[in-house]
Amino acid sequence: GLKVVILCVMHERLNWKPAKEMHRVVCLFSCIELIWKRVSKIIWSATMRVLAATLFLLTCLPSIVLADPASECGGGSQIEIGSCVADTLQRVDATVDIYLGFAVRSAAELDEVTGRTTAVPALEAAQAAWSTYRDEHCGYVGATFGGGSGTGIGINSCRVELGRSRAADLMRYAQ
Repeated sequence: GLKVVILCVMHERLNWKPAKEMHRVVCLFSCIELIWKRVSKIIWSATMRVLAATLFLLTCLPSIVLADPASECGGGSQIEIGSCVADTLQRVDATVDIYLGFAVRSAAELDEVTGRTTAVPALEAAQAAWSTYRDEHCGYVGATFGGGSGTGIGINSCRVELGRSRAADLMRYAQ
C-alpha cells in the first residue's frame, strides 16, 4: 500500500542500485494496485454515482450555466433562432425532469431515514409552485414584447433561463 509507494519514491530519489529494475516493476505494480483500490472505492460510492450521472448529463445536454438562450443560438432569422430556443427549452426541461428525479430519490431516502413523510411532499409542492411561477413570469415577459414577432422567443428564453436555475437548485438537494 502506501508504505510501498513511499519506499518506491525513496529508492528512486536516492538512486539505489541493487535490483533496481526489479524494484521498479514491483513499485509500479504496487502503485497501480493502490490506485485501483482507492478508485474502485470512490466509483462505487453513492455520491460518485450521482456525480458521474451529473457529469454525463452535462456533457450530453447543453450547459445549464449559459445566460442568454437567444444569443446562444447565434445570428440568424427569427425562425431559426425560435427553433433553436425551442430545442434548447426541450433539453432544459428534460434536464429539470432528470434532476427532479435525483432530488425526489434523495428526499425519499431522507423520509425513510427520519421516519417522516415531509421531504417528498414538500419537494412536490415546491416543484408545482415553481412550475406555476415559471409559466406566469414568462407570460409577463412575453407581454412586454407588446405582441411583436419576438414574443415566442422571449417566452421560451425566459423558460430556459428559469429552467437552468431550477436544475441547479434541484442538484443542490440531490445526494
